[in-house]
Amino acid sequence: MTVAARAYGNVRNITGNLGQNAFDYFLNSSNWNTAFQDQSARVNAMAWLEYGLHYATVISDRGLNEIKGGISLNYLQGVGAIYAKNTNVTYKVIDTTAIAFSNTTLDYGRTDFDDLRNLHDRRHGHGFGADVGVILLHFNTDEDKEKDNYVYRIGISLLDVGKINFDRNTGSYHLSAASAVFNNWHEASFTDNKQLDQTLSAVFYNGDSSHSQTGTSFHMAMPSALSIQADWHIDHHFFANFTIVKGFGHGDNVGVVSPDVYGLTPRYETQWFEVSLPMSLIYYNHWQSRMGVAVRVWYFFFGGDAPGGLLKINNLQQADVYAGIHYFVPEKSKHTINNF
Repeated sequence: MTVAARAYGNVRNITGNLGQNAFDYFLNSSNWNTAFQDQSARVNAMAWLEYGLHYATVISDRGLNEIKGGISLNYLQGVGAIYAKNTNVTYKVIDTTAIAFSNTTLDYGRTDFDDLRNLHDRRHGHGFGADVGVILLHFNTDEDKEKDNYVYRIGISLLDVGKINFDRNTGSYHLSAASAVFNNWHEASFTDNKQLDQTLSAVFYNGDSSHSQTGTSFHMAMPSALSIQADWHIDHHFFANFTIVKGFGHGDNVGVVSPDVYGLTPRYETQWFEVSLPMSLIYYNHWQSRMGVAVRVWYFFFGGDAPGGLLKINNLQQADVYAGIHYFVPEKSKHTINNF
């Protein structure tokens, strides 16, 4: 059984003008009285707790080859979520007194983030997910097979299949107007996110603060992905791992997306110590190279993919940092499956 806290966020196709105006809090006077359009921005983000049960078995055991398979069934507890889609916004910042909209539509939804202040309210939905995979192992001798000392290992997995239904203190909204003006926007203050929703509704629907709400729940899909891995035992304690992770989109539906990853990771591994150097190319609308380091000492592991920035060798722009405890029985039985 495993317990995990996870979060994913995708902010895609934000136009330059919206990004600049948001950075300046719409107060850059050089951008005032200019009509801007945004027909591409899309936001999907959610956080959840995951409780998993796992089962694995040997599917085939013939000669020096062995095929294993496993499945994980996960109960998902939604903590928070937000989305924005179908963006078609034309706006003009007049000055600090008004923002004018024309021919604008937007769909968005969110859980009540004010609830996060109270521990017992940090539950906004429930769902189920699953992971499934198979792995092929090849050995040189029967003795190596008994010790699980493989020559190579190839696995394929389908990850994060499922969704969460956010239905507690949750709302979905639709904004639409041929013409609307947000007066005195710079003076507006909000004590909670519900006031913001009501204010936007009043702006787009002639003072009707409840007209924009279209529902009290929405489903958000998990970051489903196909993972292909190959692990080669080069010599003694030296290994190399090749990994491809292909994330799936969700079309017009709401859901978070896993980026595509193409990785090569050489590592040195003993029973109680391990160090690896993951090198990868990540594709998320553009290509980006990453290099990191990971270390395991006994049951403890830690690592990250931006050691230069963290150690102030170069500028830190972004980083993935992780740590944990992985307890395992050193003398594994023949039919114990490795992670897939």
